[in-house]
Amino acid sequence: MNKHIDITSFWRNPKNRVILISGSLVLVIGLLAFFAYRNATFQNKRSEESTLVMQSVLDTLQVEAYFRDDFKRRDLHRQFAKFYTDRDYRLAWSTLKKPLPLADSLFAALQGASLEGLQPDDYNVKELKQMRDSVFKRSLIKIKYKRPDLLRLVQLDFQLTASYLMYASHLATGRINPNKVDETWMINPQRNADLAKNLEKALKSRNVNKALLDLLPRRDDYRQLREQLARHHQVQREGGWPEVEASQQYRPGKSGAAVATLRKRLTLSGDLPDGNRADSTLFDDALVQAVKGFQERHGLTPSGKVDDATLQALNVPVARRIAQISLNLERLRWLPEDLGKEYLMVNVPAYDLKIVKNNREDLRMRVVVGKEFNSTPIFRDTMEYIVFSPDWTVPRSIATKEILPIVQRNPDYLLTNNYQVYDSWDARDTMALDPHAIDWDSLSEDNFSYRVVQGPGTGNALGAVKFMFPNKMDIYLHDTPADHLFKRSERAFSHGCVRVEKPRELAEYLLRDSNKWNEESITEAMQQDKPENVKLPRKLPVFLVYLTAFTDEKGRVNFRDDVYGHDGRQQEVLVKKSARL
Repeated sequence: MNKHIDITSFWRNPKNRVILISGSLVLVIGLLAFFAYRNATFQNKRSEESTLVMQSVLDTLQVEAYFRDDFKRRDLHRQFAKFYTDRDYRLAWSTLKKPLPLADSLFAALQGASLEGLQPDDYNVKELKQMRDSVFKRSLIKIKYKRPDLLRLVQLDFQLTASYLMYASHLATGRINPNKVDETWMINPQRNADLAKNLEKALKSRNVNKALLDLLPRRDDYRQLREQLARHHQVQREGGWPEVEASQQYRPGKSGAAVATLRKRLTLSGDLPDGNRADSTLFDDALVQAVKGFQERHGLTPSGKVDDATLQALNVPVARRIAQISLNLERLRWLPEDLGKEYLMVNVPAYDLKIVKNNREDLRMRVVVGKEFNSTPIFRDTMEYIVFSPDWTVPRSIATKEILPIVQRNPDYLLTNNYQVYDSWDARDTMALDPHAIDWDSLSEDNFSYRVVQGPGTGNALGAVKFMFPNKMDIYLHDTPADHLFKRSERAFSHGCVRVEKPRELAEYLLRDSNKWNEESITEAMQQDKPENVKLPRKLPVFLVYLTAFTDEKGRVNFRDDVYGHDGRQQEVLVKKSARL
């Protein structure tokens, strides 16, 4: 009997072919299932191991290793731990086998930090990329990633998350706490954000850039200043603007090479419209208007003449303007997201007051602010009432340093200028003393104990009305008899309070919803013999800010001098901070 099988005959039988193919498929499926099960088991084991490693490292985390930003370290660490706890200690930026594209999106966002006035180098993008490439080494033969070490994988994930949270925090509330830099700056960073939630949103939507942009202030002032920063970066990339030399050619009808340079300079800064013969050598009317516009933007008298102050402003390098805009974007991030439907804002270095209602400017006027050594503090409060025909209790420092020397030379000064003297600082003491009965020569700053009060009247230092938002610094807005100071371009002359150019108009605006008060009754109240307190129908938020770069109602960027030195001190802190990050 022949036991050998005829393969050809066997294969020709359709039933045999079905049996053979089915058996082979079963074998293949079985093998695939086995290897899939083994791989799934391995992956589950690796996933469990990564979770344990991540939890263990998080529990023993040296915060300084990931958050070198000492100002925000505590909050960042809290957000960091919350993020990983909420996601059950799962990896965020990679799988167990390879990095996710989200890491590249983060790198791109960090490298674009200069668009927000921040420094890309602060976020260690180069080091993060090198670490990512080191953890995920690629095989050149099979073009795939080799299996990374779990501990290094977790450390990479932590570093990427820490960089995201630090950058997100800087976008949301700024990089420094100004209160730590200057005691007269009392506006704390006001904007809060759930950074852990924001990061999880970025991962789920796979859109890191959008999630980060959601943290920026949505106010027009920030958006417009941000756009101006991009414009100035573009000018810098193209070589900056030329230096403008002093010349006798800067007069209407004159021409020359210096005029062509001036035209180019003003074209690059947007003061001379594009296409307006930027290469012309003629000082024509269009150039006069461009000079005036430039002067307005820089707080100078808009004369159209290229005087020394204008020439100095023209030659500030674009790099310095970029730094100035960047610093003021930082300051805008310290303000609340919503300033209110109606608010009053005094910009100290611009010597300017405005009231904004429903995003529209309702009232604007000039102001006089404190001298450099009596600087107006930067803070926010709420205006509650007005005082018509106020008296003025002279602060002890002014009484001893300014009034006492005058009285020692002229004993009649107090009576002539409507001052009364009281024996104590208790306001209940209403028994005025006879100034001639006091031995003024025996007094000095050390032993002066009298309370000096100037009564209402035309010569009162507070003028005819003051606007009160009670605060511990005793700062308020008020009228002034020295209204000639409003004609000056630089107006830092007060002892700290803010003198307003149009006190009657301001009072009318604040009391416009009252049936009792109108132009006539307000004028009468400002001429009384005694003070009268009037409660506002609605309290009004007040912001005393310090913006040396800002945009105006036309969207133009404005620059102002750093009258109190805040720019210099804060820039110095930012530079030192960058060196530590």
